[in-house]
Amino acid sequence: MTPAALDASDPAFARDPFPTYAELRARGPVGCVPLSNGREAWFVTGLAEARYVLADKRFSAVRPSSLDGSSPRGVLERHMLNTDAPEHTRLRRLASRAFTEARIDALAPRIEVLVDALLDAIPTTGVVDIVSAFGFPLPVQVMCEVLGVPEADRLALRQWTYTVASPTGPGTDDAWDGLLTYFTGLIAAKRADPTDDVFSDLVHLTDDEGMLTEQELVAMAFLLLFAGYETTMNLVGSAVLSLLTHPDQLRALTTPALWDVAVEELLRHGSPLEGATWRWATTDVEVAGVVVPEGSSVLVVLGAANRDPDRFDDPDLLDLTRSPNPHLAFGYGPHFCIGGRLARLEATIALARLVARFPHLRLVADPAGIAWRPGLLVRGPMRLDVRLDDPHAHLHSHADARRAAGLRRRLTARQADAVVIDLAGNDYLGLTRDPRVIDGAVTAASTWGGGATGSRLVTGSTQGHHDLEDALAAFVGAEAGLVLSSGYLANLGAVAALSGPGALVISEAQNHASIIDACRLSRADVVVTEHRDIAAVELALAGRTLERAIVVTDAVFSVDGDLAPLTELAYACRRHGALLIIDEAHALGVVGDGGRGATYAAGLSGAPDIVLTATLSKALGSQGGVVLGSRAVIDHLVDTARPFIFDTGLAPAAVGAAHSALDALVADPTLPLRARQRARDLARVARSAGWTASEPDAAVTSILIGDPTLAVAAAAACLARGVRVGCFRPPSVPDAISRLRLTARADLTESDIDTIATVLAEVRAEVLA
Repeated sequence: MTPAALDASDPAFARDPFPTYAELRARGPVGCVPLSNGREAWFVTGLAEARYVLADKRFSAVRPSSLDGSSPRGVLERHMLNTDAPEHTRLRRLASRAFTEARIDALAPRIEVLVDALLDAIPTTGVVDIVSAFGFPLPVQVMCEVLGVPEADRLALRQWTYTVASPTGPGTDDAWDGLLTYFTGLIAAKRADPTDDVFSDLVHLTDDEGMLTEQELVAMAFLLLFAGYETTMNLVGSAVLSLLTHPDQLRALTTPALWDVAVEELLRHGSPLEGATWRWATTDVEVAGVVVPEGSSVLVVLGAANRDPDRFDDPDLLDLTRSPNPHLAFGYGPHFCIGGRLARLEATIALARLVARFPHLRLVADPAGIAWRPGLLVRGPMRLDVRLDDPHAHLHSHADARRAAGLRRRLTARQADAVVIDLAGNDYLGLTRDPRVIDGAVTAASTWGGGATGSRLVTGSTQGHHDLEDALAAFVGAEAGLVLSSGYLANLGAVAALSGPGALVISEAQNHASIIDACRLSRADVVVTEHRDIAAVELALAGRTLERAIVVTDAVFSVDGDLAPLTELAYACRRHGALLIIDEAHALGVVGDGGRGATYAAGLSGAPDIVLTATLSKALGSQGGVVLGSRAVIDHLVDTARPFIFDTGLAPAAVGAAHSALDALVADPTLPLRARQRARDLARVARSAGWTASEPDAAVTSILIGDPTLAVAAAAACLARGVRVGCFRPPSVPDAISRLRLTARADLTESDIDTIATVLAEVRAEVLA
């Protein structure tokens, strides 16, 4: 079957071409592909076949071209990448004598200086395009070092390079002319007065066939500048995006040796050189059992070869520890990228220093919406907007002031059966009566006593509290945690301590009462937005006059059981420099991989500008609450959160029960799946009985009744038949939308579901008759 015409200008293809390449490779590692311009080309997508073609002299790098060879562009593009042996062999031999490993490695200190200077110049507030601010100027600066371009000339050279890289923009012809004129003069200057740089070496190198001609040197200078800039710019942009979307792997990069391995994987996975330069078959050539006809255009797709499943395990998976890594990111054979070692050196230094300088580096836009450079030869994001600022700068400032005043606080651990089917409680995983949880509570009470005996800052902290905080933080991917006496107090403490006078708090209309009360008690300016209204959140953030802003939302709304749009909220907050607080009360233990919560499921775990709250009384079957986030946030709460400072610590029995429940959840990650399935079963049988039921995203579904009297009657009728359901009426919900809430549990049986179906049908007939 002939594949559909490939449109390299399609933004979706540019963003992620790899599924297309995988489809082509599945048809065969070498195949003819129709292009959207009406032409055809032979694509090589297998790694072994790519090596074969790139090493075979029957595939020529000299392209048929109507380009005027005497024009500035024609002169500059007549470089060694576009030549074959013996001309290419001679040019490569001379260039390799200048591009020695020792010569390239000696550039490392200067590259470090250039990197630091660029990082110094990047504004640390607001949104920054890391491609234009860092990824583009760095390789141009480095190649100017290689070429020996004086500092005074570098701005002009950078502008010409940018212009010819954007051929649809104005001034392209002038830029080509400027480059040719400049390189011609630079060569003359190097001949008259050599300087200590690689290009001076090239100008003066000679062999049995003599020195490089002026035309060869001009083309060589352009190749070094342009190819060096293209490769490294795209590598830096795509690498930063990959690192920020894989924060767990980024955090593991703690030594230079690890960065060396990581850069190889970033080269393989991102493939900044998506395709090798075009080749043309000079005769019929058989490759992998397929004959490529004479005169055919051939593209070795390096990005496809680098994800060949015959050579790489889990090729689409980014694994920054992958080794060995025999990728073809810099090509293969005679035309292997001569600047590959330099690009590796630049990327390793640049990326390591970037993330070390800006540990709070984070994206401000959904990666799915980022525009990538179109085409088949190079690949990288056209721009990559990030924030570099510390979202907790004001917390650190307050902490420093408290430290100076001797007011910092530190935690110190002191040594030492129902006859109904319960659909009203929040025991989502059915762990409250699990023997392991009961044993955890008994053991903790036996060890520490029946109560905490005081506030956490006096005598109320036990080692059990600290262990539970560490375990919960690790489970959801946060730096630290703080256990409070309830989820209600966790919300009051977090919202009030992180906002206060001089801040704006934006709250979702259907947030839990604890969040509503927290907003009221925070003394901040409060804006309430309609349910799941991202535009309203954006509008409130954009129009604010206060410096600090916080958005707070339930992850799963407690009445209808629907999910908040967390991804959109997170990026809206980042665009405007706001903190996002997410209450995971109805999501922890139910939503996400292994029940790690809705934030984890959205790919936002561990983000420095996101704070989580949760209860220990629902999925974990115990009592208490927790705040999870960065160490700065937790330290701030220890010093300032009144519900923490002035409340007796959570009872040890509750701590032990919660920790045992968490262990049980980790041991059986199917529990959340079963709870969600049972919620869908409840919604299904409710609808079958004729009720209007919500579609559950977690473990809660609700039945809309409207009239509060009927809702109370329906709940009583259910209980009389052995099924307890929740009943929500004003003021818990607005007028006219009273409802029953059905809470699923992982331990509900098929027999239970059948009973519930019968009861719901009977109650509807009785109450609504």
